[in-house]
Amino acid sequence: MTQCWRVRRGNAKPMGNFMALHDGYTYIVHFVHFVQIINSSPMNENTVLSTIDVTRILKVNVSTVKRWTDKGMLRCSKTPGGHRRYTQKDVSDFSERYGFGAGDAVLRVAVPLTGTAESIDDAILSKNYSALAGALKETILRGSQDDTYQFLRRLCVNRYTVTEVYDHIVGGSLQTLGTMWEEGKLSIAQEHIATNCMLAALRSLQNEIPKKPSIHRTALFGCFEGELHEVGITCMRNVLDAEGWTTLYLGPNLPVDSFIQAVERYRPHLVCVSATTPKTRSAFHKDCIALHTATQRMGAHLMIGGSATMQHGAGDIATDYVPASIADALRWIETQYGGRMS
Repeated sequence: MTQCWRVRRGNAKPMGNFMALHDGYTYIVHFVHFVQIINSSPMNENTVLSTIDVTRILKVNVSTVKRWTDKGMLRCSKTPGGHRRYTQKDVSDFSERYGFGAGDAVLRVAVPLTGTAESIDDAILSKNYSALAGALKETILRGSQDDTYQFLRRLCVNRYTVTEVYDHIVGGSLQTLGTMWEEGKLSIAQEHIATNCMLAALRSLQNEIPKKPSIHRTALFGCFEGELHEVGITCMRNVLDAEGWTTLYLGPNLPVDSFIQAVERYRPHLVCVSATTPKTRSAFHKDCIALHTATQRMGAHLMIGGSATMQHGAGDIATDYVPASIADALRWIETQYGGRMS
């Protein structure tokens, strides 16, 4: 059952749920699962709940509630007969501490977590990035765009920042795919399916992420000629788009001359390039020098990231900055342009 609260913008704080703007008002949509307890009387913080009641509120199974209780994450008392009893305050405190919104079901993926005894819900609560990256890898290899989108969305609903998701979980899953490719464990078709699945999910997720007001700065994004991997640059673009930047995406496989023409035409404040597939060292450095010269001439900054920067010597690349991660890139952008990047 769905409830909506209509409030003036600025009078509501999103607590793990997405917000949509319409006609100057904010509509906060929260999915609330009603539980019939104690003859349908209203609950207060001292309302006594059974294990089954808690599973219905948090939308998890009995074994998960018991596991959280045994770990000391969720308080309870026991009856003389040994039955667990919880209060509404116990559940509320748990939800607040672990960012687990009542009614926000932790994603159920169709594959188990590999290499760990944890369940998906435990991995989300404990922020086990490695386990979540492994589960995301299996999801994109199945080629289900909707499952992948729901996976990423559920992380955001459970108070993961977008930067956190991109750096640790999306990035971790792609690193594993890269290793599989190098070891001959992944076909071209599988790699294309997984990548396109991820890109589609990222586009869907971006449509739901609240955007800050425009800061009247423009960023240009793209990949050099021969570079076809665009997930990383898409993540960077999405983050700046949410921060209020105007973002222009040139796409993959762009000759450096075309890149320079775009810089001269659109006069961006920032140019971001992703380099994953290694070109020859001389060709890569030649492209970097040409683009950096153009950005300097137009008064812009150039930032180049990706694994190829490490292979070709990050310190020798003609650029203003080589970020180690999206979070690192945001910190550098803050120092150059001011303002707090979330």
